Amino acid sequence: MDELIKVGMAEDCKQVTLMGDRAPIHNEIASQQWKDEDKIHKLVWPSYSPDLNPIVNLWFKMRCIVTCLFNPKRMENLTDAVNAVWETLTFDHVRGLTLIFACKAADGSG
Repeated sequence: MDELIKVGMAEDCKQVTLMGDRAPIHNEIASQQWKDEDKIHKLVWPSYSPDLNPIVNLWFKMRCIVTCLFNPKRMENLTDAVNAVWETLTFDHVRGLTLIFACKAADGSG
């Protein structure tokens, strides 16, 4: 995780903000300790707020691609299709989703 954060940070970035929903894993003691040790700022938002959550947009995009390209009929095919699409995602895809979020938050449209 540390390496992923370093890759995603701009050279002039002084702080990392982690967007986490209320999934239990995000609130486990080990997760909290890691955030505290690395001085990770946690962005708090309502428990259900898909317009502010980049992962919801990512899953939507993946769902569209999986449905259009693979149209899986069985769970095994669905798993293979999701894995295939996931492997094609780049850091730029994810960064684009977070930049959209930042723009929405900045102009108040999110």
